[in-house]
Amino acid sequence: MKKIFLPLVLAVLAIGSAGAWGFFGHRLITQAAVYRLPSSMQGFYYRHLPELVRQSTAPDERRATDPDEASKHFIDMDHYSEDDPFGKVPQDFNAAVEKFSADTLKKYGTVPWAIVAATDQLTEAFRQRDTVGIVRLSAE
Repeated sequence: MKKIFLPLVLAVLAIGSAGAWGFFGHRLITQAAVYRLPSSMQGFYYRHLPELVRQSTAPDERRATDPDEASKHFIDMDHYSEDDPFGKVPQDFNAAVEKFSADTLKKYGTVPWAIVAATDQLTEAFRQRDTVGIVRLSAE
């Protein structure tokens, strides 16, 4: 029942607010994601659930003050090629900057590289057993 209820609730909320993702959507998805974690991780994340949910909107909040934040939320692959953009854009960020320029990447989005950077930071936070870093990076 629990496995059916959560997707159903998310679907109803998605239909009702399809044009307005907003903070509520981020917080709801963060909380639902914690419930779906493997049991070996649930204890840690349950203990930090209120902080995770609160911090899940931090990147969107930063968009208003950090000019570098917005480009981390999207990518417009159509800009790079209509036929095979994924084959033309280097996976390595520095190679992509060399090929297209940092300004171009910023203009058309950097989300794939932002995900890689965040994953690397989160992995390092786990290695260092940095609870504050783990919670912040997991939320974001």
